Amino acid sequence: MKILSLNIRGLGLYDKNKFNWFKCVCFQQKPNVIALQETKAEKISETWVEKVWGCNDFKYAFKKSKGTELILVNTYGPQTDSEKRKMWDDLNDILKYDDAMWIIFGDFNEVRFSSERKNTDFCERRAKLFNDFIKDNSLLDLPLGGRTYTRITDNGRKFCKLDRYLVSENLFLQWPNLNVMVLDKKHTDHCPLILQDGNVDFGPKSVKVFDEWLKQEDSYDIIKSTWNKTNNNVKLDCIFRDKLKLVKQELKKWYSTSHGKLTTEIEELTSAVNDWEKIAELADLNEVQYNSWMKDKETLLQKEKTQIEMLNQKSRFKWVLEGDENSKFFHSYIRRRNQKNNIHGVNIGGVWNSNPLTIKK
Repeated sequence: MKILSLNIRGLGLYDKNKFNWFKCVCFQQKPNVIALQETKAEKISETWVEKVWGCNDFKYAFKKSKGTELILVNTYGPQTDSEKRKMWDDLNDILKYDDAMWIIFGDFNEVRFSSERKNTDFCERRAKLFNDFIKDNSLLDLPLGGRTYTRITDNGRKFCKLDRYLVSENLFLQWPNLNVMVLDKKHTDHCPLILQDGNVDFGPKSVKVFDEWLKQEDSYDIIKSTWNKTNNNVKLDCIFRDKLKLVKQELKKWYSTSHGKLTTEIEELTSAVNDWEKIAELADLNEVQYNSWMKDKETLLQKEKTQIEMLNQKSRFKWVLEGDENSKFFHSYIRRRNQKNNIHGVNIGGVWNSNPLTIKK
């Protein structure tokens, strides 16, 4: 999925340079959806759209995804305080449809933090209204790649981040690898923004060791026996690297065989405990049956505690602060943190590059 958003500052129906540049951006990026703000046009002909799109198949405004509606809101924020307040109220009203997945994007004409403005005035009150709107509707502000600011005045003195993509939590859970790319601007004071779904592969990830693993005695045995294995490499740094790599592989195998089926085990134990309760409702249990019931119950509590602690460590959230034992809540924050930590590209000599091979060189 790719969505191209741009405040085009006039369609440029008679400006061939702007039209050719925009058409070239669309051809290179091949977006699934194009959203324009500030077109300054009362009507857009199908001929113009077809020239930009490349074909005459452009009739759909939204699509269904696994029975859930995906709604795209193309936004151009007003300038005055009263109109801004009305925009937030209107958006709050339409966002009450909880089952839908939302992507709200465009030129909001507002920033969230003082760092999003350079050489321009920052209004804390307006920013608070914007941040409250995002928080109240559980929206995620996707970070930008390529550039820090999305609007630069023609004289090159003022910079601000007015354009962005906001997505609903249920959409982010469906597509956790969404990222936004800021493209170079031309013929307008705003940069085009591309939303795309994709995870850049920069090679193997570092091993993650959970606290619960270290509570298991056999994990130390795995690490010790693997580390003491002979290595034929002569370079000390290579020996160290190979040992770490081997420990990682053996720990993954150990976890997969010993603890990788934790969710399945919890489901089976839950079913067994429920069955014992149903039997106890109908007749008295003998000592053997009662002991089996209590043993299953104790094992279930231990397994659930292990799962909760692992989720807690993954999400980096204090369990006691939230007070809600809901794994969906934790998975949501895990994916948010992963999305924030994901590297989608780096600046090399002032040029944004997302090709892993080029970056590794």
